[in-house]
Amino acid sequence: MTVGLDVFETYNLDVLGTWSLPAVTLSGTFNVNEQNISNAKNIYNSPGSNLQLLTTSGGVGSLTFTTRKADTTTLDTRLAISGSADIATATWTDITHTGIVLGGALTINGQIFDAGAVSAQINTTGVSKGLTIQNTSEGAGGADVTLYHISTTPAVNDQIGRLKFAGQNAGSPQGAETYGTIRCDLADITVGAEASKFVWTPMSSGSGNIAMELSGAGTLWVDENITLDDNYVSVTEMTAPGAGAANTARIYAVVGGDTLTDLAAVFQDGTVDVFAQETTPLDAPQFTNSDKTKVTIELRKPHPGLIQYGFVFPDGGFQVFKEIQYHDAEKIAANTDCEGDLPAEWFVETAAERKERVDRETATTESVEQLPHYKIPTPPMVQPKPVSRKVVGGQ
Repeated sequence: MTVGLDVFETYNLDVLGTWSLPAVTLSGTFNVNEQNISNAKNIYNSPGSNLQLLTTSGGVGSLTFTTRKADTTTLDTRLAISGSADIATATWTDITHTGIVLGGALTINGQIFDAGAVSAQINTTGVSKGLTIQNTSEGAGGADVTLYHISTTPAVNDQIGRLKFAGQNAGSPQGAETYGTIRCDLADITVGAEASKFVWTPMSSGSGNIAMELSGAGTLWVDENITLDDNYVSVTEMTAPGAGAANTARIYAVVGGDTLTDLAAVFQDGTVDVFAQETTPLDAPQFTNSDKTKVTIELRKPHPGLIQYGFVFPDGGFQVFKEIQYHDAEKIAANTDCEGDLPAEWFVETAAERKERVDRETATTESVEQLPHYKIPTPPMVQPKPVSRKVVGGQ
C-alpha cells in the first residue's frame, strides 16, 4: 500500500496490516504515545550530532536496557538509569564489562569492589610503577592498607594476611616464582589475650625458608636459632658458620666434645675462639677438689688446629677454660710441636679460598654456607693423656 499525504493539521492515521517505510525524514517530534518500538535493529545519528533519550521536563523517568536470559523467554533488566538529582543512579545487573577505559576518576563512594573467588589484578607497564594510595586528610593518620581475614573458626597459626614478592627465574622457558613473603600469623585468639607474630620467608636454594619471626611481645627469632628478647640474646647450638667478611666476627653456640654447650666466635681469618664453656659436669675437678686448691695453668696443643688453656689440679684433673681453633692454612702451618697431627676432616681454608667464598656469599644473598665443625674432645679430666713432643710441619 502506498500513501501520499500533505499534512498541515493533526490527524489519526489507522493502518491495518504491515506498513513498510523505506525512508522517513522527520522535521519535528515523533511521538509514539507511550507505545513500544519493537524489532529495531540499529538507530543511527548524524556525525557530530548527539543521540539523546530524554524524559519530559520535570519528570523523574528512567532509561532501561533489557535483554532476554538464556531461556529466551525471561526478560532481565541489565542497566537502569534513573533519578532527578544532580547525579543519576545507574544500576548494573549481571553484566560483564570488557575493555573499559576510564577518562576520569572512578568514585566508589564507600562501596565494595568484589572480585569473587579469584584474585583482583592491576597491570602496569611502567618501570617501578604500581599501586599508590593517597590520603588527603589533615589529621595525624595517613593511608591505611588492611588485610582482613574473616573466619568463623579462627585458630592459632592461621595466616591472616600475606605480602608476596614474585618474579621470574632464568629457566627456559622462564618460570614464575614467589621469591619471598611477609605474613602475620595468629599466636593466641583468646579474648583479651590476642597475640600474633610476623614471619619473613625469603627463598633459599629453590624453596622458601622462614628466616625471621617477630612476636607481639618483641621476641625476635632469626634462622640458625638466634633469639633476641628483652634483655638477652639466646643462641642454639649449630655447626660452625665459617669466617665472615673482613672486619667481622660471628658469635655462635656449639656443642663441645663433652656434649656441653660452648660459646665461640669466628674471626675473618677463620680463627675460632671458644671463650665460654659450660663446665658443670658433676665430676668436674672444681667440684671434686677442696677449697683453695693450688692449680697450675697449662697450654695444650692436641693438634695444629687446636690450642687449649686449662687448669691442672693436684690429682691430675684438667679443666679447659679457653680454647682457640685455627682454620687458616698459614696459622695451622705455623702451629708446631703439637701432640698429634691435624685430623683429616678438619676444615682448612687459604686466604684466597676464604675471599672467594665470602664474595660468593655476598653476591648471592643466600644464607651463609654451613661449614663442618669438628671439636676434638678434651683430655680426660682425671687422667689426662700425656702430651707428646711430636714435631708437626717439618720443623
